[in-house]
Amino acid sequence: MASTSAQMASDSSPSNLGWTYDVFLSFRGEDTRNNFTSHLYTDLVRKGIRTFRDDKLPRGEKIAPELLNAIEKSRSSIIVFSKTYADSRWCLDELAKIMECRQEYRQKVLPIFYHVDPSDVRKQTGRFGEAFTRHEENWKNKVQSWREALTEAGNISGWHVKEGYESEHINNITTTIANSLNCKLLFVGDNLVGMDSHFRKIILGLSMESNDVRMVGICGIGGIESLVGDHSWYGKGSRIIITTRDKRWLTKLNVDYLYEVEGLKSDEALELFSQYAFRPNLPKEDFKILSYHVIYYCQGEDRDFASKIWEQVEIVREQHPKDPSKWSRLWNPDDIYRAFISEERMQNVETISLDLSRSKEIWFTTNIFAKMKKVFVKMKNLRFLKVYSSHELPSSIERLKRLTRLELSNCDKLETLPNSIELDVGGCNLMEGAIPSDLWCLFSLESLNVSENNIRCIPVGIIQLSQLDILRMNHCPMLEEIPELQSSLRWIGAHGCPCLETLSSDPMHPLWSSLLNCFKSQIQDFECPTRSKYYCETRVVIPGSRGIPEWISHKSMGSEITIDLPKNWYEDNNFLGFALFNHHVPLDYDHDLLNPTLDLLMSHGNRFEYMHRIWFSPEDPELMVAYFPQIAISSKYRSNRWNNFKARFYGPYGRGAQVESCGIHLIYNKAQDHSQQTLQLFNVKRSHG
Repeated sequence: MASTSAQMASDSSPSNLGWTYDVFLSFRGEDTRNNFTSHLYTDLVRKGIRTFRDDKLPRGEKIAPELLNAIEKSRSSIIVFSKTYADSRWCLDELAKIMECRQEYRQKVLPIFYHVDPSDVRKQTGRFGEAFTRHEENWKNKVQSWREALTEAGNISGWHVKEGYESEHINNITTTIANSLNCKLLFVGDNLVGMDSHFRKIILGLSMESNDVRMVGICGIGGIESLVGDHSWYGKGSRIIITTRDKRWLTKLNVDYLYEVEGLKSDEALELFSQYAFRPNLPKEDFKILSYHVIYYCQGEDRDFASKIWEQVEIVREQHPKDPSKWSRLWNPDDIYRAFISEERMQNVETISLDLSRSKEIWFTTNIFAKMKKVFVKMKNLRFLKVYSSHELPSSIERLKRLTRLELSNCDKLETLPNSIELDVGGCNLMEGAIPSDLWCLFSLESLNVSENNIRCIPVGIIQLSQLDILRMNHCPMLEEIPELQSSLRWIGAHGCPCLETLSSDPMHPLWSSLLNCFKSQIQDFECPTRSKYYCETRVVIPGSRGIPEWISHKSMGSEITIDLPKNWYEDNNFLGFALFNHHVPLDYDHDLLNPTLDLLMSHGNRFEYMHRIWFSPEDPELMVAYFPQIAISSKYRSNRWNNFKARFYGPYGRGAQVESCGIHLIYNKAQDHSQQTLQLFNVKRSHG
């Protein structure tokens, strides 16, 4: 009879029925819900581990049937033993059930001793002993089973979280669990390259921890023709993934998260190219440079497109083998020289790639450009000009009216620049004064990168660049001064500039008053229906080794901060929004692939709801600042019922770093005088604390 019962139990075990969850998470809410356990749960979900968290079920006299079922349907359980874990009868009932499933179904049990001694758990001493003294009076019939469960769990090898960065502990724990469960995001075939990073970002956008209906749009290479309806068509917890090449469809559908698939990185492209060209994953050293040239030229286009282009090139070369002035693409120095001295018009030329370091002939120097002003007049269709190892560019280059891209990568000997063309001059070893003071002439300039140069200041004329959206001045070791900036900016990068270290601690610095104007412009953009909501935030990265500035009113150690909102905040026309500060520090290891993010939540009582996510690019450990307008908060939350605002930072994982501290400042705009705006920007109304 006993063997029959055992057989029945085996036949109905969860392992035969299929697991609903990979992990059941048991914890004492008041100890770790809003810190360690919250981060642990998020990282488990990010790694594709289906995790049940028991803080959403109502508490009662008996453990809920849903909870018992969740434990039975989980492949493993993580128990976070904290100081008051044994105080909770509910937690002890959970533990007893978990240990029962360990014996009956061979489920894995993974204990975490969070600032508690494992021997206190095992022997029920210390705080655990005190808790059992109280339980002996009221729950004598359960105490023995609870003790046995604690003793058994305390003898299992787990993690002791006592010192060090919690994020490092969490990463080690979740990585070990993912490996032990053999979790794979998705099988994508043997010949696909560079997919893991995309999957991880998409899983992040799915927000599996939320029970809301969530639409995720994937825009990029490949797609489908039929799209789905709105959120009301689906049940709670549904996840709808839409792939399309047309971003406009995703905007019309109002998806919750838009992921634009980027092309392969250079090493990934090389691996994919090599699979078909050489069979092994990497080419032989003799072919590596040539392979990179092929990859760069194709720019992610498919094989048929690239083949078609090469066929067109060969057709032109065959028709005019001795006249390169009629070709559309020139890259051989001898061919370029022959085309330049030709009397032909060169109207077919679209691309020139000129490597002056390969020219061994004395007659081929940069002077050939200066002497032949008429050359560029001839090339009316030139769109792409790439130059290596040049000392200068001729002023006649301004005659290239259709030029859309000029590349001067690694021209470390560049001495002068023309002042009438859009340029990315990052890493060109420019000295003070080399950047033209009349930058305002580039009135259509949208992105300016002056990073990795030896400049002391940014030309003041930059404020007249009314279309400038991105300004990067990272890793300029001598940069001492940032002028007043234009309001069109949405991304400012100034990390790795040691001479700007005091910037964050000075509330009177012109940068902060400039950011107020950027923020006002951002609000106007948000109110404009033709603007995309995905790019409404103003974001800044500046030196910040000193941490969150002292003059920020709301500060917190760690990666989360919650503040009380002023009464009737949603009706205050002077209340512009929030300045969100995040200080991160380097770690001794690297996280993988995920960009740093900032989640914004609203709450009433103990209920928090996810509201918005802000993305950052992976940067060196510095101080990140983001601005979020209160007008962007949904009408659902615009009442005194929702009286708490929460910011939760993750990452940045791309460079191995941990969020050490964060802060929030409410931004008001009462001052009319410009000189007072700097103070007003970070001057919270004193009546609100």
